[in-house]
Amino acid sequence: MTLRERLKQLIEDYSTDNLELFLREANQNYRPVKEDLNRYAEKNEDLIKETIKLGEIEFGEEKRLLVVSSLMTGDITEKSSKKKQFEIGWKILKENFYDAGIFVFHDSEGRFRFSLIVTQYSGNKRTHTPFRRYTYFVDPDKANKTFINQIGKADFSDIEHILKAFSIEAVSNDFYNAFYPTFKKIGEEVQGTTDAKLKEDFALLLVIRIIFIGFVQKRGWLGENLEFVQHFWDEYQTSSAAPNTFYKEWLSPLFFEALNSKPGHKVKYRNNHFSESTEKLLQMAPYLNGELFKHKQGFDNQELWIPDEQIGNFIEFLFQYNFTIEENTFYDEELELNPEFLGIIFERLVNKEDGAVYTPRTEVDFMCRMGLLKWLQKNTTNIETDDLYHLFFRDLGTDAEYDEHQKQGDFTTAQLTELIQLLSQVTVCDPAAGSGAFEVGMLHVLHQILENLYDRHNAPKDLPKWNDFEQKKSIIANSLYGVEVKEWAVWINQLRLWLTLFIDMPDEYKTSLQPLLPSLNFKVRRGDSLVQRIGNKLFPVQGHAQLSVAVRSKITKLKNAKVEFFFNRGGSYDELRGMENQIFRDILEEEIEEKKKELRSFNNPRAIQGSLLGPSGPSQKELEIDDKEKERLKNEITELVAQQKALADQHPLIWNIEFAEIFFDGGGFDLVIGNPPYLEKGDIEDPNCNIETSLYKSLLKESIYNEFSDFFYSDKSLKKLKHKISGQSDLSIFFYLKTLSLVNSNGIQVFICTNAWMDVDYGVLLQLFLLDYAFLDLIIDNQSKRTFSNASINTIISVIHPLNKRKSLKINSQTKFIAFKKPFENVIISENLLEIENNVSTNLSLENYRIVIKSKDSLFNSGQINNDKEGFFEKNGKYVGEKWFAKYLRAPFFYEEILKKRMTTLSNFGRIKLGITSCQNSFFYLDDNKIKNYSLTERYLEPIFKTPKESSKPFVAKKDLSLKVFLYNNEVVNKEVLKYIRGGEKEDIDKVACLRSRKLWYSLGSPEKSSVFFPYSFSTAFKTFISNEPIIADKRLVQFFPKKEFQKECCVLFFNSTLWFLILEINGSTNLGEGALVFNTKDFSNLPCLYIDQLEKHSIEILHRDQFSIFKECGIDPELGVPISEQEPDPLPDRAELDTIVFDTLELTKEERKDVYRAVCQLVWNRISKAKSV
Repeated sequence: MTLRERLKQLIEDYSTDNLELFLREANQNYRPVKEDLNRYAEKNEDLIKETIKLGEIEFGEEKRLLVVSSLMTGDITEKSSKKKQFEIGWKILKENFYDAGIFVFHDSEGRFRFSLIVTQYSGNKRTHTPFRRYTYFVDPDKANKTFINQIGKADFSDIEHILKAFSIEAVSNDFYNAFYPTFKKIGEEVQGTTDAKLKEDFALLLVIRIIFIGFVQKRGWLGENLEFVQHFWDEYQTSSAAPNTFYKEWLSPLFFEALNSKPGHKVKYRNNHFSESTEKLLQMAPYLNGELFKHKQGFDNQELWIPDEQIGNFIEFLFQYNFTIEENTFYDEELELNPEFLGIIFERLVNKEDGAVYTPRTEVDFMCRMGLLKWLQKNTTNIETDDLYHLFFRDLGTDAEYDEHQKQGDFTTAQLTELIQLLSQVTVCDPAAGSGAFEVGMLHVLHQILENLYDRHNAPKDLPKWNDFEQKKSIIANSLYGVEVKEWAVWINQLRLWLTLFIDMPDEYKTSLQPLLPSLNFKVRRGDSLVQRIGNKLFPVQGHAQLSVAVRSKITKLKNAKVEFFFNRGGSYDELRGMENQIFRDILEEEIEEKKKELRSFNNPRAIQGSLLGPSGPSQKELEIDDKEKERLKNEITELVAQQKALADQHPLIWNIEFAEIFFDGGGFDLVIGNPPYLEKGDIEDPNCNIETSLYKSLLKESIYNEFSDFFYSDKSLKKLKHKISGQSDLSIFFYLKTLSLVNSNGIQVFICTNAWMDVDYGVLLQLFLLDYAFLDLIIDNQSKRTFSNASINTIISVIHPLNKRKSLKINSQTKFIAFKKPFENVIISENLLEIENNVSTNLSLENYRIVIKSKDSLFNSGQINNDKEGFFEKNGKYVGEKWFAKYLRAPFFYEEILKKRMTTLSNFGRIKLGITSCQNSFFYLDDNKIKNYSLTERYLEPIFKTPKESSKPFVAKKDLSLKVFLYNNEVVNKEVLKYIRGGEKEDIDKVACLRSRKLWYSLGSPEKSSVFFPYSFSTAFKTFISNEPIIADKRLVQFFPKKEFQKECCVLFFNSTLWFLILEINGSTNLGEGALVFNTKDFSNLPCLYIDQLEKHSIEILHRDQFSIFKECGIDPELGVPISEQEPDPLPDRAELDTIVFDTLELTKEERKDVYRAVCQLVWNRISKAKSV
């Protein structure tokens, strides 16, 4: 039998014998070892009848996997005794020194929980950090499709491969690949419109509603029928209902009547085909509401419907999977259809092409906790930082989430009161909310922390305490906000919040006569977070004049009205929108009148002051100042009047209007958190498809300029820019800048985003802005593991404090650059974080992390460094930027000292230029066969160095190149050439976009030839190429033109030294996330370089041999089992000889020389390991 067949046998008939047959099939090294383990379940005899060890699997490197089976006393469900089962599992693993275990808890009916519990280690192999459990729930009466798909094809050859079968990424990929074609087909078949977008939106509404009902039926809230939807569909098919009426005549009454009315309401009374039992069930369905089951304008009122076939196919597909009403935790993952699982699926669906990906729970949890902790540091009095860290983060060395000995922080009753009040009212916004990962993450963190505080023995007795459902609902009402540009993403976001609430809803609520789900329309809003524009008018997020008592009163009423709307206690959506608009109009009117009043004061005669020489009027200088002020006021009045005129009742999102109670009552949000989409410059466009792309990009820039006019403009007239946003900027630059204007002066911005801005030219402006207008607190990298498996970028987490929303404040704060050396889940513990927090001056490299601390002044001064005419460093006062990621998160500590030793930049030794771009290699690059076929003469051909793969040695011989480039720059006269060009035109090569702009499409001009070449990307082998004669190079290579030809070989020898490889590794871009080290021409020009006279006489034999991986060249084995930092380098002899000359010139010590070898190998190993980590 195959593994899959054994697995199905186990599902159909659970027994320990069948489990062992499956395990033998999975791994031939499975060894039966029976042992009574009942002692571990002694305290749970009422729950667990028998626990036995069945056997184990031994892998290489002394790793062992244990197999345990436990018989429960009663029926097993997804929720039953989960905590106790987990505790028994990790205790068995810990006490018996196993690395992992498969634990099967089963009942007498054949249902079982199939769990993998994995031991995590910190440093020493037996220093435990929390165990993690991954579980499939299996019921022989269900389809169990996820379990069969993943475990039935699992590789049990080692623990890492087994983990992949229990990975939520693998499960979600499997589900999505099956889900998307089904969903797409529904959208294509929507009837009643030809609008493709409307069809897709309508299909998504159906999917969201049915999925939610799947969770409702899972709780037994639909007549205790756990398969209500399937039975509802079956009843329709056997009824006398007309074909293709399931949507209109069955689902619509379920959605808009049964689930949107009080229990007792008769559904489609006397006008339906329902059986009596179904009619009664619908009549008593829970009153959900929450806008999910209300008619959505523009969709449900358009007479749209979906054919039976597509609905039936979706129901059949969806309910092959097991629903679970458990939220995953940091330590415990249910690998079934749960709310987080759906968040991952829908994020992929929503953001297929928009640069956004679902942020993993570990990163979300860490960012939420760190953001709240940093905010509390700024907004509490006399509370110890150590206590806050222990409140928010776990300790090292504990063995489970449930360890009662965890430090929790010590607080007085007064401090508890202060913390509860602050955390109950904190306002948090995700400006790129997607499917709601950060809102849900923040909901869980706030709920957990508040529960912790409320449960203290000295907790205040006079503060309200609710059940989990009411507590979470209160957190959403008071604290959570989001903006998302896509309407259907807003629906999914709301679905995630509703599901998170629903799973905690008490059972007695199912008969409530009040709607159960809150209305979230004013919590998660649709709009463009970056550009707020009505007509031709941009609306910046700006402060306004002192608000009158009347306006403040209206804001308070609006705030209260939104609360009532949230709890379904009154008010309509349109009514509240009208209130928002009117408040903004009133604010504009008051500010216009205030400025007019100020303007009139300049027109009144100045009081004449007396002096010894008699009365005198205002001086000429004072009159000039008055004129400037009057001009400023006139411009501001004109601007405000234009905003007044542009404002309409229906308009796109305007931050000040949609969140009036936040900006005019609190000055902005307390915390802005999220994962902004990463789009390169060429992919940026209006997400609403209303504005032409070039105009939209201009508006993006103008929007930022208006937010921070003091920084960007050189005068108050706002006409002359002193700083400009580069046209090369990716979208993250705009999110960083724009959203800092959304944060109040005591708030925090926490982002996870591409690290590109830290090292590229277009990021210089953001660096300067953060140094001038903000406090850059933390930059956090993870060297061990990439965050996003489905995105080809590397990321950092940033924690930024706005110093002042409009003005520069000169505070010499410190920035901490932290690189964790292990996955976040293993190192985000209070001990590490407190070490980082309390370290104010010392750069350290420890087992779990390294930290570099730089003051604002030192960052600014370092970024001023340029080169003088002699080729050595000087400061000229202008900030030109610095590679922050390379220098502070990757470079070894000794690197900065090396730079001070006779180093200059590569541009001082020669010129850098990228090789040619043909635009159509298949035409311009010819091999011998093609040349022969067209009888082309050598007169029109030149050898081309196309790719670094053409030579394994640094030395390149022209004769060894396999391709030649077609060079013809005149009108065609040669018949062979004419034939070749006409052949290209027949294939429409002349119509390729980048060729059409050429005067002669087939002409490459006169390319420059060089004899020194750098690859523009590297993996694990490094080399710089040299040729005895000049060669044309392709764009895959960067050409170097030495100022002095006789220095060529000397330069190339240095360019093949290990120190140069270290310089490359530190300064290259790794943000693509695919493991490659990448450069552009400017990167090369600015690289530190050294000219060494002694190399002029050195042998160049090393240039004529194959270059191996950096590990072999340096004599270091990263897979040896000994840390690279502790290995003794043993470089190849000729490499050691070359490096010795370089090291001697720089007067490096013996240990520093070893550190160069270790550092470059460690950095390369980190880079490629991180790329393979997902």
